[in-house]
Amino acid sequence: MLKCFILNAAGVAANFGVVSNPAQSEETSNVGTAMQRPSCFFQSSNIRGTKPYWKSRTGELMDMVEQLGLPTIFLTLSCADLHWPDLFRRKKEETYCKTYIVDSFFHERVECFLDTILKTKFKLVYHWYRVEYQHRGSPHIHGIFWFEGAPDISSIGSDDKEKLEEVKDYYDKLITAMNPNPNCECVGVHPCQLLFKDVMNSSKEDIQEDLAKLLVKCQRHTKCSEETCFKAKSGGLKKCRFNFPQALRENSVLFFDEHGILQYEPARNDPLLNKFLELFMEIWRGNLDISPVTSKQKLMMYLGKYISKSEIRSTSLAELFQKILGKCDDEDNILRAVRKLYISTCSERDYSAQEVCHILSGRNLYGAGGRLFVNLNLNLEKVVTKVCPGKSVLEKYECRPSKLDNVSLLNFCKNFNLELMPNKYRNIEKLKPILIFPKLVKEPNDDDNDKYFRQLVLLHVPWRNINDFQTSHHSWKQLYDNYGIGENLNRLQIDPKQIECDDDEEEDVNDSNNTLDDLNLEEYMLLSRMGPKLTLPPVMIGLRDTDINHNWSEDALLYKNLISLNELENFLKLKKAEFKNIAPHPKAFDPLCNPLSADQQAVVNQLCDQLQCIVTNKESNVIPKITIVQGKAGTGKSHLIKYLRWKAQEVLKCHDCVYVVGPTGMSALNIGGRTIHSGLHMPTKFPNFELLSGDCLKKFNTSMKNVQLLIIDEYSMVGCKMLRQIDLRVRQAKGVNEPFGKVYVYMLGDIRQLPPVFDTAIYKFPREPGNAEQGKALVSSVQKVFFLRQCFRQKDVAFQGILDRISTGNITEEDYVVLSTRFKNCIKEPERKRFDDAVHFFSVKAKALEHNYKSLQNLKSACTQEVAPVAKITAKHNNSVAKSGTVEDAEGLEHTLFWGKWCKIMLTYNLWTEMGLVNGA
Repeated sequence: MLKCFILNAAGVAANFGVVSNPAQSEETSNVGTAMQRPSCFFQSSNIRGTKPYWKSRTGELMDMVEQLGLPTIFLTLSCADLHWPDLFRRKKEETYCKTYIVDSFFHERVECFLDTILKTKFKLVYHWYRVEYQHRGSPHIHGIFWFEGAPDISSIGSDDKEKLEEVKDYYDKLITAMNPNPNCECVGVHPCQLLFKDVMNSSKEDIQEDLAKLLVKCQRHTKCSEETCFKAKSGGLKKCRFNFPQALRENSVLFFDEHGILQYEPARNDPLLNKFLELFMEIWRGNLDISPVTSKQKLMMYLGKYISKSEIRSTSLAELFQKILGKCDDEDNILRAVRKLYISTCSERDYSAQEVCHILSGRNLYGAGGRLFVNLNLNLEKVVTKVCPGKSVLEKYECRPSKLDNVSLLNFCKNFNLELMPNKYRNIEKLKPILIFPKLVKEPNDDDNDKYFRQLVLLHVPWRNINDFQTSHHSWKQLYDNYGIGENLNRLQIDPKQIECDDDEEEDVNDSNNTLDDLNLEEYMLLSRMGPKLTLPPVMIGLRDTDINHNWSEDALLYKNLISLNELENFLKLKKAEFKNIAPHPKAFDPLCNPLSADQQAVVNQLCDQLQCIVTNKESNVIPKITIVQGKAGTGKSHLIKYLRWKAQEVLKCHDCVYVVGPTGMSALNIGGRTIHSGLHMPTKFPNFELLSGDCLKKFNTSMKNVQLLIIDEYSMVGCKMLRQIDLRVRQAKGVNEPFGKVYVYMLGDIRQLPPVFDTAIYKFPREPGNAEQGKALVSSVQKVFFLRQCFRQKDVAFQGILDRISTGNITEEDYVVLSTRFKNCIKEPERKRFDDAVHFFSVKAKALEHNYKSLQNLKSACTQEVAPVAKITAKHNNSVAKSGTVEDAEGLEHTLFWGKWCKIMLTYNLWTEMGLVNGA
């Protein structure tokens, strides 16, 4: 239907461009001449939602402001369509289009809000607003509103202190940024889901708490992003275009800035809180924005930013026009060219489902309280009027009753009901805005302003016949000066050229070029882009309809009967307390399940000699104290660790005689041990290392009392500093000031694998003295090194050779050829799909984050195979320093966490090693 309307409008415009006079047929057969007629552009302004449409509405609003004076406030009202209970009830009751219901409900709610609140409580006199739609289709309005009794600030000066204080007091009653409870945490039911009538009868404290929750959910500018507000002006740094965070202030201020523009800043106790009016917030129960109109400059900025712009950035109508003319010959059909212009105008942006329903239902995309505008065409060539059929406005003015002889044309149109008979003209209660066409602006050179002065004289000087002025032998400029019109002109006269978008809103040149290139397409190609198969940019996960519409509160209620929120927060602590008396021993080990290799048996034989020394309490200088067991992946190191522990426990008849640790939670889990940091009470950062004291030392000494054997897995990740700190910790626990407290130490791993983090590898020499140098001395004191050469995991001898050469950096061209057969592009599609849900490894974090994000986008329910909802959870911080810190500073706490019901979860922190809740699990 929308496409048909476009084509029909184009046909009307084309017909306007062709005249019946044969003498003019040659002129109008030219496409460029025909399309330059104002009627072409006038007809295109009737296509709602297009750029010409909003340009026409802007002209109407400019005239309205010039004649009524500065409005009182700017106001934006957004639709909380996912929370309003009345809307959900209506969706259940009605069976027709749900999209239409949302748009219709929002339209009715806005009109009801204006009638019952603004008109009753704030004496609303005039208003104008436009309806706009977000990318996901949710509507909101931007508007300007005139209140009865509002102070006139158009002539206020910086030296008028009393007047400034009066204006500030007036604004203070309307606008604030003070949160009654800045520390409010909104949990449970969303405050927008409550009705005002359910809250209004509560205590004052409950009402204030409800307001605080609404502000937290609806009015806080919690995050800046490049897609929304984080922009940079030409050559400047990126910053929030809404100037958040804003400075706190106990009292409001009204002041003139460095440009001489009056500014108002309300009292504020929250740097991220948007301005609001308490009554509006409580009743509307959704996001809103309110600001006072303090100057003509701010009004022009608002017109350019919210009123005159189309839904998305697009090529101007003039550029479209020039591009089409460049692609048309003089002999081309006019109708085809005009249609192409209209289709390009409409297809330059996306239309949401709600906007389409709004347009097809016949509603306007703007509201002015049902007020009729009087269209006054001073061209005297063609008169367009909306007053009534019959005589034009100019004709009615010429024939006005004699008692109105001294009434100017402008006052005649504004103050009298012209729908009545001439002898019954009477004053109306409210002024009617006059839409003057064409809207002329004064040029810098007075010689070029003859039409401009003519228009002002006709508007402000009473006349009966326009020919009367021509007999005076005065120019229009002289008449303008003689009647003193300039002295009485409204100082709010607005130049349309001054209405521009902010620098932050400047459109991308590439986008403009793309739009112009679209004009090379045929009509059917442009129309097809408006079709159902149009490809839209993806919506960020957590903000998709599937994510937003999912009832997350209902999911939370499933756990209500199982565990409380407080218990959930302390779940691990409670469970650890239940198992505190159960030693974290590994499962029963069967030494006969896997026979030892010769290399492994050599290590066990040495252990037997060491155990014999312990049993007989005899020391031997021949038997090594510190031993390294070197072996690549698959050589049975983990099995050997379990065997050594089993052997020591069997011989010494003691379960806690062996202390097994690893540098990571995963390594500790695989060997049934603990992490080095947890098991040996080590800090995460080396400079924070201190000797234990008090209860902590007592508990550690108790756990190490019977330890005779210390096994360290993955020793390649243990650097010189850490090795020295392990040595100091064990010395303190055993009370013996000798290397590792005279405990037998086994370090197992592959030195060619992962190196230590922020530490010196044991095969390097430290650059500075201290723990690293002393750790290197411990490495030098190693008395025995065993090599595990037999690989149990990989049976392919050729592939074993490739892995060995990779580990030493000696890979050959033949090795590369073999490995390339398993490249992704060399594997057939069925086999490649088997790896879609496999764990992927990346060299940089950015690639890993990108892969995880795409996986969440494609996440599907295991039951229905439909797209699964994903929650976007923002981290809560208890101070600004923590909020601005890095993920590393926050010990792994991400700024934003995406969480889906069917997604795979990997821990990044060791929560409970003994139960497998470790980093990487």
